[in-house]
Amino acid sequence: MTVTNVIPGGRIAYLDNLKAFTIFCVVLGHAIQCYDTTGRMHGVYGAIYSFHMPLFMVISGYFLSKLLDMRIDRVVVRKARQLLMPVLSFSIVALCVSLLTRFDILRGQSFGQYVFGGDMWFLKYLFASIVMACVSKLIFRNTVIAALVPAIILISVSRVGIFRIYPFLWLGFCLNHYDYLVKRYVKALLPISFLLFAISLLFWNVEYDYPHYRWITVKDGVAFDWQDMAIVAYRFWIGATGSLFFITLFRLLGGSTRMTNAVGTRTLGIYCLQIYLLEHLSDYLPKPDFVGVASVIFVILVAVVETVLCCGVTMLLERNRYLALCFLGKKV
Repeated sequence: MTVTNVIPGGRIAYLDNLKAFTIFCVVLGHAIQCYDTTGRMHGVYGAIYSFHMPLFMVISGYFLSKLLDMRIDRVVVRKARQLLMPVLSFSIVALCVSLLTRFDILRGQSFGQYVFGGDMWFLKYLFASIVMACVSKLIFRNTVIAALVPAIILISVSRVGIFRIYPFLWLGFCLNHYDYLVKRYVKALLPISFLLFAISLLFWNVEYDYPHYRWITVKDGVAFDWQDMAIVAYRFWIGATGSLFFITLFRLLGGSTRMTNAVGTRTLGIYCLQIYLLEHLSDYLPKPDFVGVASVIFVILVAVVETVLCCGVTMLLERNRYLALCFLGKKV
């Protein structure tokens, strides 16, 4: 029987467990990128990239309804503190490290280019998505129209990566809104969503995760690219079925452990820190020459160690109210 376990602080246990799993997938995916020299984990890497960021956006969408009821200026200030302040703080540290040491964290970019660039991209996209959703709701009033209009425009005319994940924010909103139905049919949804996701994975290509697919162009007159349109639709389909599968799975599993609670409540800090302690640091470390199963074990071990290490550093940052505010966006 499914139970929505509420743990101290009003948090929902299965969502914290789900967030812990998802951030580990992020770290594992990056560990594979950095250290899988044999290519034995290419299939795992592809599977992770089919759902992990859509799933994070779906989880964020679970809490969108509260924001839609707030004044837009309060939403902007609150989310700028929670999401953009850590981006700015980590970027300043990256600039200092690049200027004072041999570690070129900025990789030849100016500070402005780095701040608006790829590192910590999800936090920037999440901020933009939330603000866009709230502004759209303010303009259109009707929730369905507010959800569809920006999504359709982004999908149609933009190659910017935000269009890949913005609709999943509203999917999370819908799953939360119809939570009673998910709870009632969760045992049926689990095998159905698994089957649909598993079948979809057979046709997945990691290239599809890139933002350069656009099904309408207006440069030389309006033109439709039906192949790109099919890829865009498929990409949303696999992200949605994968997200639904893991949500129903973790809802059925329920419960919470001290480790999953610790990791699941600190995903922002882990996400930011692993960029520097895993992705950037790997540029300056030798790649181990493991073969066979040893290479797989090594990559998984790196992911586990990095997750635990980043979680520990995040816990240390939380002990100081100023560091927690600057680097984690938290008021302690």
